[in-house]
Amino acid sequence: MECALLGVQQRIRRVNATLERPEAPVGAGVVLVDQGARPVAANDAAQHIAARGDALRLDSSGFAALRSVDQQKLAATFAAALAGAPGQAHGINITRSSGRRDYLLYLQRMPDILETRVFTALPTFVQPKLRVCIIDPDPPLQLESPLLQQLFELTDAQAALAQRVVSGERPAEAAATLGIRATTARVHLTAIYRKTRTSSISELVRLLTLLAAAIESNRDTVRSIL
Repeated sequence: MECALLGVQQRIRRVNATLERPEAPVGAGVVLVDQGARPVAANDAAQHIAARGDALRLDSSGFAALRSVDQQKLAATFAAALAGAPGQAHGINITRSSGRRDYLLYLQRMPDILETRVFTALPTFVQPKLRVCIIDPDPPLQLESPLLQQLFELTDAQAALAQRVVSGERPAEAAATLGIRATTARVHLTAIYRKTRTSSISELVRLLTLLAAAIESNRDTVRSIL
């Protein structure tokens, strides 16, 4: 029994490589699901997206949309993908309760040969049938407060507000999150615009998005060297 379990675990580790195939955009969530839409494996990005609780559910009971209307669309797309040719993409958008832009999903039936080679030791009911790619058009930016302070000479409060606003919160929402008055947030925001030489939230987002992308690209380069 122990040897059999070890074999299954080894195959599960092998499937992790299929979660990061080249055609998936960088940072996209990827979930492998079985015939009944139960997840067989998921990468970290997919788990983080589900943990936000604004559109999708990902647990042992299944992969599903939270809104019934979206779940109906997802189930129909799931059925179409299962009936389609391996690798053929079937797309769908899922509305987010947070008000941010919809998640974009595309589903592809997995090649039978991959199932045979990687999952022969798994029970039939957990054989992966579909690969689901989840794209977040508004990914959260990973910018540390000390870096913002160093680059733009922001105060602690200004850097904290910049992080919240750029992550998608409105100034009033960011103020509530940080426990400050809305008028104080507006004062901080004016100072942030001046120090970053921007004049609107959209300009600020664009600037810090480019910065975050450059930092992540540099991290990827370091990882490839190491």
